[in-house]
Amino acid sequence: MAPALPDNGRLVTCDIDPVATAVAQRYFNQTPYGDRITLCLGDALGSVESRARTRETFDMVFLDADKKRYVDYGDRVLPMIPAGGLIIADNTLWSGRVLDPVTDTDHGILRFNDHVVADTRVEQVMLPIRDGVTVCRRI
Repeated sequence: MAPALPDNGRLVTCDIDPVATAVAQRYFNQTPYGDRITLCLGDALGSVESRARTRETFDMVFLDADKKRYVDYGDRVLPMIPAGGLIIADNTLWSGRVLDPVTDTDHGILRFNDHVVADTRVEQVMLPIRDGVTVCRRI
């Protein structure tokens, strides 16, 4: 994603795993984009909340987090995205388990899918690639 950034663009990523975060930061620092990548360690929703308080905005959010909380993540970041901005959610077909949900995670993905279809603030399309990718464009 970083190579696609405009000259003044920034990439913000959140992860709750301190080991994965340390490894990622080491690799980010070895790229020409390292100074444009901010890695937030901790709960993603908490990181988003703190950025919302500073009125930070995002042109695009890639959502690949705790599936049970996808609706919460989407609802929290949508006001931070201008018209024309995107939320791209990964795993929205969830290996087909959204058709007959059993676990809390299955139900979380299904809730998200139903939620974005009903949300009049976005246009959306689900792409049947890999495990499903849903692209929501803020109207």
